[in-house]
Amino acid sequence: MQYFHGYGDYPDSPGHRNEGGKPYFDIQTKALNPAFFQVLDIRMQALWENGFLVAIPTTWWGKTNNCVFTPEDAKHMSTYCAVRYGAFNAIWSLSGEYQYAFKDCGWTPEDINLLGKSVQEHNPLKRPLSIHPSGRTNWDPPHDTQSSLPFHDQVWLDHHWLQTGQSRDRLHYMISRPAETRALEPPVPVFLSEAFYERPDDPEGAYTSRWQVWTSLIQGTCGFGYGAFGLWQFYDPDDPQGETGKFTGREVPWWEAQQFQGSSEVQHVKAALNQLDWWKLEPAMDRIVVDGKPGVLPTAEDISPPQAASVGKDTWFVYIPRGNASKTIELTGVKSGHWSGTWIDPRTGAQFPSGQITRERNTMTLPKLPLPDEEDWVFLAKSVLPE
Repeated sequence: MQYFHGYGDYPDSPGHRNEGGKPYFDIQTKALNPAFFQVLDIRMQALWENGFLVAIPTTWWGKTNNCVFTPEDAKHMSTYCAVRYGAFNAIWSLSGEYQYAFKDCGWTPEDINLLGKSVQEHNPLKRPLSIHPSGRTNWDPPHDTQSSLPFHDQVWLDHHWLQTGQSRDRLHYMISRPAETRALEPPVPVFLSEAFYERPDDPEGAYTSRWQVWTSLIQGTCGFGYGAFGLWQFYDPDDPQGETGKFTGREVPWWEAQQFQGSSEVQHVKAALNQLDWWKLEPAMDRIVVDGKPGVLPTAEDISPPQAASVGKDTWFVYIPRGNASKTIELTGVKSGHWSGTWIDPRTGAQFPSGQITRERNTMTLPKLPLPDEEDWVFLAKSVLPE
């Protein structure tokens, strides 16, 4: 969500209302409308009471033909929101798709750094702070990384956000971008805040959503942001004031978008990961062997390669996408001893024993995939005698 909406990411920056009106009485003078924030208070309280952690940019400052915010305006509003809502459980972002503030509004990286410094000065509860990047890769270096990586050395940044792109041919970045960012020193958590959102009438939508959430966590991120077209812009074609939310031609009304199949299936990753110290997962793509050959990474054309991660020497976690029904999948570098295996159905969350696990020397051969074997599956192996 955003604290306020409808300025950046909209060509004319009209600003959007809630039940209390728009956030400003006058966008030119930046006179605040108290009623807007009183209604926002209710929303933030409801999210808190229902156990949500909010991942929240203040707003999009750029991505518009009508830049209405200076860097100084951004500091005033961001610090106001930090103070007013700092008690609520959240992770903060200075901006949505920050590169557009450079392109459209003439901001500089130093403007971002000063904004970050100001927000941290108003962050006594130490809410995690980062910045949301664009998913494009054609920005001038170093801002072409789909990551907050260019600000890694800034004292205001304490974790990273990624956006790996709103198209299927960019799904493979969900392997390379976390790896690049996790390799930085000093290491900080990495949040995959945005990837390929589910769309209406997409027969692959639920599968693609599952692939993304399992991939994200196996690749060592601390979280994944699921999205749906129609929901992210709260699209309402019947809004009485014509404030429908951004129209791209790919959305349905928000009450339909929240029923997409993928939204009910991504939740199963939580129950699965809660069985282990998931924050200790280390990607182990180099340990996979498929049909006797070293495993390969997903590409723009093929996302079927299996993915693995481990927790120490005693737990292995393998996501097996579609396209592996007839293949033999092995893990190398597995310690000796007895292992128990569990199959996890990412569509339903159901779990059941895998049956016998074959291990020879330091190589484990995964059992044959359950039915339907043309679908994706998750395999969890635990040492019977952990170290």
